[in-house]
Amino acid sequence: METCTGRDIVKSGHGLLSTVAYQPGPGVNPVYALEGSIGVAGSVIKWLRDSMGLIKSANEINDLARSVADTGGVYFVTAFSGLLAPYWDPGAAGMLIDVFTYHAKNH
Repeated sequence: METCTGRDIVKSGHGLLSTVAYQPGPGVNPVYALEGSIGVAGSVIKWLRDSMGLIKSANEINDLARSVADTGGVYFVTAFSGLLAPYWDPGAAGMLIDVFTYHAKNH
């Protein structure tokens, strides 16, 4: 997750990372952003496929997400290796929040 901060590097008081968002061309000053880093997004897809059997291929994720109007209130905190920005808690664990019997894998 990134938020553009423009031409200035902004130091976050909330644990976010300052990063280059893009550089519009050679010799042009870059545009910066504040980033909340997620360190395990790819390995979560692999876990859903290989360990949980919820998908057969990583390509299915987008189709599943598009098949519902919203998350139905389900939140998946993918803290498999702790939390990165802005919390920086290496002991945090992943969790599913607000799951009910009417939810399906596409939520």
